Amino acid sequence: MKNIAICAYFIAALITIDCIIVRASGVNPEELFAERANLALRQVGHQLLTLAADTTSSIPPVEEVSPYKYKLQLDHAFNYDTLPALLHRAIIAHRIEENYHVVIKHCNGDEIVLGYSLQSLSNDNVACQGREDVVSCSDIFVTFFPEVTDTSSNPLFSNKLGLLGILLISGLLFAFFRKKRGRFNENKNLSTDAHEKTTIQLGNYKFNVQNQILQLNDRTFELTFRESKLLHYFAEHANQVQSRQSLIENVWEDEGVMVGRSLDVFISRLRKILKADESVQIKTIHGVGYRLEVAT
Repeated sequence: MKNIAICAYFIAALITIDCIIVRASGVNPEELFAERANLALRQVGHQLLTLAADTTSSIPPVEEVSPYKYKLQLDHAFNYDTLPALLHRAIIAHRIEENYHVVIKHCNGDEIVLGYSLQSLSNDNVACQGREDVVSCSDIFVTFFPEVTDTSSNPLFSNKLGLLGILLISGLLFAFFRKKRGRFNENKNLSTDAHEKTTIQLGNYKFNVQNQILQLNDRTFELTFRESKLLHYFAEHANQVQSRQSLIENVWEDEGVMVGRSLDVFISRLRKILKADESVQIKTIHGVGYRLEVAT
């Protein structure tokens, strides 16, 4: 639940920053695209009429028929062969990178007279070129397909992507250091407890956990790290049955794979060390595990 809350926080922050960027820039990406498309088509209309020796006719406003679909109406005849190159140059000049296709209809008509796609232009395979000029009032429809654009070139997109990366990295660092701090505090508490309980009395034995030493009167037994850790766990759970799986998980969990046979070996070692005092014994609980019995 904490991780979900953290993710929700950073997503909300991203949305907020996104809104701030758009408002601060004062630019709506869709409106900016519409302006570029409008200017590109008006440039094409002017050039088509100029090539047709018409320098007086006005160019009607470009109409946005639907999102990313624009119409340019020309009342004068024009040379269809010149349209693909003129339109493509105008689109590139206005930094429009979207895929598109072109359809020409008679004014206020539904029948497609001519048309082509960007792919056919790229393959030098524009249909009907060299056959006829458009001699009547015509509507030139240009439809763009923004889903195939390379949005990484959009500065607003780049800013959002960069902010998203920063927020994600910040979130990961926040979670990492929070977890690290929790472990530090936990280890600190464990260290404090260990310091307070440096010596544990087990029957007649005195077990120095920190120095891994077990003393019985004038005899001293130096334990290995794993022997000390296992005995310490037993001492903390004296007179309680501990399953084999519980011992493996709690004593060797952070030290890699531990097999059952190895556990038996360490139990055997501890029994040999503890045999000098009959009040402290590690008993086998068949089918379950072991129990450190300490007489009181």
